Formats: sequence, structure tokens, C-alpha cells
Amino acid sequence: MKKLEFFSTYDVRGNFTNHLWEFAPHLSNGLSNRFILTLKNGKQIEYNFLQTQSEQIKFYKDILTNYHKNGIISWLELLNVLNIEDYDEIQKFKKQITIANTT
Repeated sequence: MKKLEFFSTYDVRGNFTNHLWEFAPHLSNGLSNRFILTLKNGKQIEYNFLQTQSEQIKFYKDILTNYHKNGIISWLELLNVLNIEDYDEIQKFKKQITIANTT
């Protein structure tokens, strides 16, 4: 695996979708999440994936952080997937990663 990019990670099955004027379901099926995996040979694999309330990508912080450390996920991609937006939270997380790398 060379690179992992997430293009949508916020769709969770059962979340309300606001389709007030459309004849469509009001609850999400959770399948609008998408990623592209680039292999070392250059081949790209694109998938949609399901997220539920108990199984969300942001719950896999350790695995995603390890991918970042190995250059598979960029820093901004990692922050986006983990939904870390606050400056202080970013600095705290950055410090945690730095400490983990030195031990």
C-alpha cells in the first residue's frame, strides 16, 4: 500500500438526512463514505464503505496514526478523518504522536 485517501467519512447509517422536498428516505444507509487506495504498483482501488454508530473510521485512531507514521496518510488527511479541528486539540494530538515516536 502506497497511499490512502478518504473522500467522504461522515455518512453514518441511521443519521437523519434532510430531504424535505424529495421522495427519498430520511435516514442514511451509511454507504456514502469513499476512499481510494493506491498500491505500490500504481493501481488505484476505489471503494465505498459502511459506517454505523458503533463502527466508524474515526474510532480506529491507532491504525490511522500508524498509517500516517508510515507515509500512507497525510497529516491533514489524518486530522480530517479523525475530525480534529480545534487548534488546541491538534497541538495535543501532535504532541502525543511525537512522544509515541520517541519511546
